[in-house]
Amino acid sequence: MNHVIGLLTIGQSPRTDITSELRMSLYDNLKCVESGLLDGMSDYDREKFVASDKDKNILISRLRNGEEIVLSETRILPLLKLKVHELLSLEVEEVVLLCSGYFPEFDCNTTLPYKLLFNIADTELKGKKLGVILPSYSQKEETLQQYLKTSIFDVIVEAASPYSDDLVAIDLAAQKLKEWRADMIIMDCFGYDASAVARVEKNTGIRTTSARKALIGYLNKKYV
Repeated sequence: MNHVIGLLTIGQSPRTDITSELRMSLYDNLKCVESGLLDGMSDYDREKFVASDKDKNILISRLRNGEEIVLSETRILPLLKLKVHELLSLEVEEVVLLCSGYFPEFDCNTTLPYKLLFNIADTELKGKKLGVILPSYSQKEETLQQYLKTSIFDVIVEAASPYSDDLVAIDLAAQKLKEWRADMIIMDCFGYDASAVARVEKNTGIRTTSARKALIGYLNKKYV
């Protein structure tokens, strides 16, 4: 049986960097419809959603040209809810956010990937140490608070942007988590691809997963 889901990025679609990997890994009976929160906006209109120094909770995504953009979680939330309903009106079975930010529950059929990562932490790392790699240290405090709500013993956060060609930053972050003796590493952003996950796992010898990897496992299990 064929299934259709909506993929919603908080940046601009298409996110070919993500969907190309998903299509290689998902079952053939699962089709995807893409949309982006910032699609069709001018530079001026986008500025309304860009994070300022006063924003406590920020989210990082990508524009169509590959440029990184830093957004205010508070300011994008009303528009995000509208975009979710727009996608559902296209008769997709559910909407998946291509962002692992800590959004509140939606009043419709929406998958929030951060819950998939928290489930991994809860079920596989009870009483153990988790290392997290994020795009920016500005996201550190919120991430620490959220993961410490799970059953893990302790968590440490390092940062390295997935939208930069600087692999050294990812290597340095991974090395710090190795020295801390993390039991698992989560690369907590959809920008980290399979090669980045494999690189961290190879360099540290520590089991490593990511938002993309968790989502692929979830969808293949649900739409088998």
